[in-house]
Amino acid sequence: MGNKAAEQVRLFRAGVLVCFFSSGIASLMLEVVWARILGTVFGNTVLASSTVLTAFMLGLAVGSVVIGKRVDRFARPLLLYGLLEIGIGLYALLFPWITEAGSSFYIWFYRSCAPAFWTLNAVRLGLSLLILLPPTILMGGTLPVPTRHLGAGQAEPGREVGYLYSVNTWEGVAGCVLAGFILL
Repeated sequence: MGNKAAEQVRLFRAGVLVCFFSSGIASLMLEVVWARILGTVFGNTVLASSTVLTAFMLGLAVGSVVIGKRVDRFARPLLLYGLLEIGIGLYALLFPWITEAGSSFYIWFYRSCAPAFWTLNAVRLGLSLLILLPPTILMGGTLPVPTRHLGAGQAEPGREVGYLYSVNTWEGVAGCVLAGFILL
């Protein structure tokens, strides 16, 4: 591979990493914002916060496994990555209305049924899963897709995956700091 071609590959990789970093910051910011919004619905107890975090992490894990197993079927993984990001963005735009519907149901359920402690927490978990699984499954797929794209045809695919994991770590830090301490 000539110098010009190698430089183009490096620039393309850098572009993918910048997009991945930016979208990751946005995803972690959404996590912080959504947890705070759902805290106003379910309360800010440790149990309520843990329920929201559990739903979020479950969605990431499911998305990583399910989408990760299917990414090889796509001829253009970066197009899939873009579609995942568009889906996350659209869900983020709809989130206030989705949360309002969940909140209305939660209030109705609480007032109508006067549930016991465990029943109320089971409903919290169910609503958290219903509200958070769709976008977090999409978010979970955003790591395997660029990993597949950047690692394909490389002599050292582990290096490319290492870059992505490094970027993933720093984007998490940046997103949480921005959302939790600066923007909110």
